[in-house]
Amino acid sequence: MNEEARTGRSPGPWKAVVTGLGLVLATISAAVGILSFLGDEAERAEARRDRARTSPAVQHPEPAPTVSPASGPASQAPTPAPTPPVHETLPRSFLGVWSGTLTQGGSSYEVRLRLRNGEAGEPVGTVAYEPLHCAGELTLRTASPEGLELAETLTSGTGCTPEGNIALERHANGTLTYNYFHTRGAVTTTGTLKKTGN
Repeated sequence: MNEEARTGRSPGPWKAVVTGLGLVLATISAAVGILSFLGDEAERAEARRDRARTSPAVQHPEPAPTVSPASGPASQAPTPAPTPPVHETLPRSFLGVWSGTLTQGGSSYEVRLRLRNGEAGEPVGTVAYEPLHCAGELTLRTASPEGLELAETLTSGTGCTPEGNIALERHANGTLTYNYFHTRGAVTTTGTLKKTGN
């Protein structure tokens, strides 16, 4: 038989108060535990954010260029072949006196050229068609180690074309191919010249 049964009295008010205080304390303790857990989680999240801000970004290496055994390093656009330089002055290999026989239609006659140094657009020599008694001045138009183009203007003689162009092509054996172009563009006279003086 319990005390209530023995005494016939209900529990006193202090017991109810003690029980209520126990419940309040238990509730506060649980709340403090939850708050502590949440605070720890917030600190851990903040630490993760700090590490993300201060950590260096991951560097991905650049892919190595593909190398072909046949072609070497990674293929590149083909480089165009260099254009042979055009000399602004008459090359030394053309300087001197050149003589030869020219053919025009069914006729042939002798020619003599005397070439000196000069720049494009300047007079660089003289020409004489001996049996025709015609002579003139030569002006350099273009020049390269392989050939020249000259403008011819006759200054004497009446039986020859007063103006035209002469193309000279140099060969390995030291001779020059002579081609005369009329001002309208047709080749009318050809021949081979050899060097006969300085």
